[in-house]
Amino acid sequence: MKNTYHKIGASAPNGNLTADGYRGITSITYNPLNLPAKITYDATKYIELTYDASGRKWKKTAVDGSTTTEKYYFGPIEYNGSTLEALYHEEGRAVPDGNGGYDYEYAIRDHLGSTRVMFEMVNATATIIQESHTYPFGMELSGPTFVGGGNPYRYTGKEWEEDLDLGLYDYGARWYDPAAARWWGWMRWQRTFIPGLHTCTVIIIQHCLLILMAAMALYRVQERKMTHMLSQLIIIITT
Repeated sequence: MKNTYHKIGASAPNGNLTADGYRGITSITYNPLNLPAKITYDATKYIELTYDASGRKWKKTAVDGSTTTEKYYFGPIEYNGSTLEALYHEEGRAVPDGNGGYDYEYAIRDHLGSTRVMFEMVNATATIIQESHTYPFGMELSGPTFVGGGNPYRYTGKEWEEDLDLGLYDYGARWYDPAAARWWGWMRWQRTFIPGLHTCTVIIIQHCLLILMAAMALYRVQERKMTHMLSQLIIIITT
């Protein structure tokens, strides 16, 4: 078993993962936005994904023989087929209770935005319904982890894709494999392939660039303020 990638310089010169032998995936095809469109195990077992023009996921279809499941995404509202699954908000989510009302589940997150605990209030008592602990690179610890409650947004708040035992996190721009600490594809805004550049290095570079851009923007604001203050001071002195 082995993984195969698009060769750099070939017809799709970006190094995307095209097959995953460890998961039994024989083919991975991508759309024009470089997002996975179909993940195929065999002719009767596959996952299809539909996006809008901006790359936002709208629909996920998982087929396993005669069983087909569909999930729809409408912003914070998600449906499992025609049934409302949950409404997500900053503090957690609301789940239909089957009696016309909702069960309110609350999230406790860490500094990375990872959902560590989900709980609900039962008779004024907090009841834990999900608990998750991970290695630094996102793979869940098997011992202290209690995954229940149905909340798929775990490590760094990203959706855990577990259909057909896929085991990946959807980061929007690309998908992440926590078992290998590696991305499935390249960044849409990345123009140059750099051999040997580690995933963590890419993440650090991205964060440093964002910090640098924010610092530069703040500097420009302060510079404009100082220029305005100096001009006002010059006017006062000359008058």
